[in-house]
Amino acid sequence: MICGKNGTALAEGSLVLAIVRHVESQRAFCVLDSGLTGIIMKDDFSDEDGDFALEDKLHEGDKVSCKVKQIDKSTFQAFLTCKESEVKRSRYEDILEVDPYYHESGNILLNQQEKACMDEKLDKKHFKPRTISHPFFRNMTLDQAMEFLSDKDAGESIFRPSSRGPSYLTLTLKVFDELYLSKDIVESGKDHKDMTSLLHLGKVLKIGNDKFRDLDEETNI
Repeated sequence: MICGKNGTALAEGSLVLAIVRHVESQRAFCVLDSGLTGIIMKDDFSDEDGDFALEDKLHEGDKVSCKVKQIDKSTFQAFLTCKESEVKRSRYEDILEVDPYYHESGNILLNQQEKACMDEKLDKKHFKPRTISHPFFRNMTLDQAMEFLSDKDAGESIFRPSSRGPSYLTLTLKVFDELYLSKDIVESGKDHKDMTSLLHLGKVLKIGNDKFRDLDEETNI
């Protein structure tokens, strides 16, 4: 489960309403009510076989009912399917779960979701300012970063502190208007006994399996 910008809990298998923002030949980028980015791959668009252009089926501004297939927590992206068979099956499963004998467990789940969202909200508001000198670094929260990038061109990005602690940074990238991508950067080569060292940039930076020596290299990924 993951929480969106507005605190909405999102879990794999849940039904969501996606608003299309950009369509390519093999995928469409959407924004969800939670504020997260949704991606519909061409293979997940329809049960129908045959060759078709995704650009002919989806257009900017379209609203599509989808099911969450997978959530990538490292990038805050949800992979969606709008196949009729998948969406109908998910609705049927939701009906089966509405049973008076399970009200108590349902309340427990709701409380866990609310707690998770509250924890994530706190993470967004609280971070340790970093002493990093770089033109693309800002001591900002996620909400502040998105506001800062809102009038910038697609492809613009900033580095900011991570709520995970001083051994991480976050790269926030503007994909399209209202669509943003965040990536975790793991820092290493620090003296963990020295707080001053922790607040400075690590000697080795890593995104996934890719390693970098400094932030300038990462701006070119």
